Amino acid sequence: MKTILQSSAVPLRYDVASQGFGRVDAFRALSLARLLAGRTAARYELVVQSNSLWGAYASKYGSLWQWQWCDNIRAYMLRWAGTDLQPPSCSLPAGVSSRVDGVLFFGDVPQGGSRSITFTVRNPTNKTVSVVAFPRQLVVTRTQTLTRSLSLAPGAPYNRTYWVFTSSNLTATARFMDVVATIPYSRFDADNDYVVDVRVRVWIHIWRADANGNGRPDPDEMMLVNYGYNWANWNLATMSAPTIKLGSYRCIVVSVDLVRGPDAPSYVPPVPVTVTVTYVDTAGDPWVSVSPSSANIPPGGSATFTLTVRPPANAVPTTYIGEVVVTNNVTVTGFMQVPYSFNAYATVGTSFVNLTAGVSRGWPDARSIRGATHWAWRFESGDWRLFHIAPGASNGLAFEVQDGWMLSDTSSIGFAAGPDGQFAGAYLGQGASWFDYRGSGVFTWVNTGAGSINNARRVVWFPSVDYRDWLYPQCEA
Repeated sequence: MKTILQSSAVPLRYDVASQGFGRVDAFRALSLARLLAGRTAARYELVVQSNSLWGAYASKYGSLWQWQWCDNIRAYMLRWAGTDLQPPSCSLPAGVSSRVDGVLFFGDVPQGGSRSITFTVRNPTNKTVSVVAFPRQLVVTRTQTLTRSLSLAPGAPYNRTYWVFTSSNLTATARFMDVVATIPYSRFDADNDYVVDVRVRVWIHIWRADANGNGRPDPDEMMLVNYGYNWANWNLATMSAPTIKLGSYRCIVVSVDLVRGPDAPSYVPPVPVTVTVTYVDTAGDPWVSVSPSSANIPPGGSATFTLTVRPPANAVPTTYIGEVVVTNNVTVTGFMQVPYSFNAYATVGTSFVNLTAGVSRGWPDARSIRGATHWAWRFESGDWRLFHIAPGASNGLAFEVQDGWMLSDTSSIGFAAGPDGQFAGAYLGQGASWFDYRGSGVFTWVNTGAGSINNARRVVWFPSVDYRDWLYPQCEA
């Protein structure tokens, strides 16, 4: 069922990590289900499937499954419900590694190494289908920087400015545009008391037409596309397929609000606002190849393709995403976007290795982090970057991880997780740079350097290499 929903979904033209296969299309899914059952259908559809995701998942998750079901969940239910829920088995269900899915996952790939997976395209129609497959990555095609200043009059809850994008100044892209609005931290929380002075939010609308002829985009003339509303000095809104969605409408409107916070003075003098517009499209992925690149699939038949990834020896050891575009001559849409991902990893021995010194292909770039905390919630709502390492010796006790960054008035939090996703340590000082959330946007930070807020820009922590005896009371081998 899941593979049917994935194969018949409508791509939304966002990045594959955000959209997956896209939006579920019940009509197309039903048509595909009928074809697979040997019945007639109103639409022709194809199926893409692979067991690469479940194969990699099963190899990583076996020990965590044991701990989760026989320790964690039992303890949680005993504490909060007074009931001991003992499962009949603590082992990963049989056959998990052979399950199929539409997602393509290479697993962990060493720098300079390679790994191959396969996927199959099935043709349940009564026609011969010509299929072409090619891997694509996301790339930045253009970046624009726009600036203005906004002030707040006494009693005003917010002040708004906007920019318009028409067919003449909008960069054509088939995927999406990121709009990031930023104000300086020094104006966001001027006295460093963890109480917001002013914040920023961003909106994207389509201005259908200037119905009243006043030359301004009024609320009843616009359609909301997306918005960023976090309690922060940084907010993001994304619009997919802006060129297509603009169509014959008047323009796209990007609005930015300077919003009064609880610690703002009566009059807020002009605050500089920076808006960065990034256009993202797709291009060929130089690290991934497919063989064969095309096939003719007879009615009721299938074709299997091999996908191979070869990250260079100096690849930043992080998680990379992309998609295989599968075109055909039978379905109404004529193509499918199949997500793939892989974890490039570095082997680390007794010398420090700079994990961000190499090359990072496409978008997003793992060598920088956009950050921003939602102060009405938790720091987890900020941006993340993942890095993957393997111990270079079997007798190591722990890694020493140092995270350094450039900008003042910023903090960084580091976590270390084992192959199965659990903290790599028996206590937070090992598996994370330690923190304490005190509520109302107030934090205590530990292992984030020393000195004033302007120079505390270093995190050190020591994730354990072998932590399972501490982590799992069931002590799996």
